Amino acid sequence: MSASDAKEKPIQLVIASPLVPQDSILLTRPSPEVKEVDPRYQKHCVNAHLVGPDQSKRSVKVPRDTGALQSLVSSTVLSDNEMAYTGEERLIRGITGDVIAVPLVEVTLHSSLCSGTFLCGLVSTLPDGIAMLVGVVL
Repeated sequence: MSASDAKEKPIQLVIASPLVPQDSILLTRPSPEVKEVDPRYQKHCVNAHLVGPDQSKRSVKVPRDTGALQSLVSSTVLSDNEMAYTGEERLIRGITGDVIAVPLVEVTLHSSLCSGTFLCGLVSTLPDGIAMLVGVVL
C-alpha cells in the first residue's frame, strides 16, 4: 500500500488456475528413473521384485541388514501402480534429527530377504538405485 492513498487495498494471494485434487497430481507423475546402485552399496543389496496390484513384477535392489526402524520407499524409483496410498501420514526422524511427515503407502515385495505387503513411508529420495529400506519386522 502506498502511504498517500488510504483507499488502496493490499494485494492478496491470487491463484491463476483451479486447485487440482491430490489424486490427479499423483496420476500424472512421470515414470520413475531407474539408476544403477552405487558400487559401494552393491554387495549389500539383494534382488527383489515389486508386485503391482495387476500382478506385474519389476526387479529392484533392496539393501539387507540396514538396521532401519521404519520401512521407507523411494518415490523416484516406484511408479504409482506399484504402491497403494493409504491416505495416512507418518512422522519420521532422519539422521539429522529433523522430523517430517511422509505419506504412508502399501508395497508388495518378494525377495530372499522378506516377502509380503509392507506399510512404508514414501520419501522423495534414497541412495541411487535403492528402491526400498525394509525396517525391523516384528
